[in-house]
Amino acid sequence: MHMTELVELSGFGDVDKNSMDTVRRMVDGYARKLQDHCDDFQGLKVTLKNVHNSKDHPGRFELHGKLIDSGRTSVSLAVDVNLFVALDAAMRKLESGVAK
Repeated sequence: MHMTELVELSGFGDVDKNSMDTVRRMVDGYARKLQDHCDDFQGLKVTLKNVHNSKDHPGRFELHGKLIDSGRTSVSLAVDVNLFVALDAAMRKLESGVAK
């Protein structure tokens, strides 16, 4: 099974094309790392939620990560005003949980 079949992105519909390309690259890189650390990598889901978004303030990005390894589920959460910082933090949390 290819890596892209095991990775699901949700809630990224409003993200511009250039940012989305960066998001995909980041998630693919972390998915490869996670797969190396996992006994039986079964899937990775990343969900984006915009928090406190208004016309005057862009708000914050809330990212939820969910990793399934050998039937066990690990989750992470990160919130930041920068999409990439939040994504990196959520993925690092998953990675540190698997590396234990």
